[in-house]
Amino acid sequence: MQEVVSITEKLGLKPMLWSDMYFRLGSETGGYYDLEAEIPEEVVAAIPDVQLVYWD
Repeated sequence: MQEVVSITEKLGLKPMLWSDMYFRLGSETGGYYDLEAEIPEEVVAAIPDVQLVYWD
């Protein structure tokens, strides 16, 4: 992902990334709509400089 961000920066673009995988990662059941989901801080810190996009 960092390589993609590096390329888009050189081109003056801002990449977008579907954020659903982060919601699922924070869910004990792997669900998309888990209101109890907590995304681990180390995962949040590792998200590259991209625009997160929610889609349903």
